[in-house]
Amino acid sequence: MRNSVIISVVLFVITLVLAYLNAPLFVLFTVIILTLVKASHLLGNATEELANYYSSTIGGLMNATLGNLAELIIGFFALKEGLIEVVKASLTGSILGNTLLVFGTAVIVGGFNKKELVLNKHEAEVSSTMLLLAVLFLLFPSLLFFFHEESHTTSISFFVAGGMLVLYFLSLLFSLHTHKKHFVSEKHEKPKMTSSPT
Repeated sequence: MRNSVIISVVLFVITLVLAYLNAPLFVLFTVIILTLVKASHLLGNATEELANYYSSTIGGLMNATLGNLAELIIGFFALKEGLIEVVKASLTGSILGNTLLVFGTAVIVGGFNKKELVLNKHEAEVSSTMLLLAVLFLLFPSLLFFFHEESHTTSISFFVAGGMLVLYFLSLLFSLHTHKKHFVSEKHEKPKMTSSPT
């Protein structure tokens, strides 16, 4: 784990140096990709340790939040520059990637080792409900635009964004506080990270 952190920091510093020296774009792009891959690997290990120590819900929450950090950063700077279409494409890619690619890959890989996959009923219900509500929220501005109500699209979009944010925090409250017993794993693996004696 410590070696992964050191490698990630070194790659990040190399990226900054290459950007400062105006290195060729291909070289800079390659180093950035390597840095992101290593950082993603490190993040995956960290969330796995959290899941082992606390619960799969906490690990999944951290994974979902930090895993979508790239989309949040891209969305922030793209909106600042007025690139609304880029933000839409980023959100669409994130939704499709998480719901289809990530979940589909997890089911396929899980099926290699186990004859039957057992899922937490409560987690599945909450996730599917959240997905349905998110789709309905996202459809609302599109329906207005379809029926030529462009004048209200911006205000409705702000309302939808606020509603989805409130929905997200309510789901956290539901999963981590009011109905915590349904989401906490009974068995925890022993964390692999051990602090070295000093």
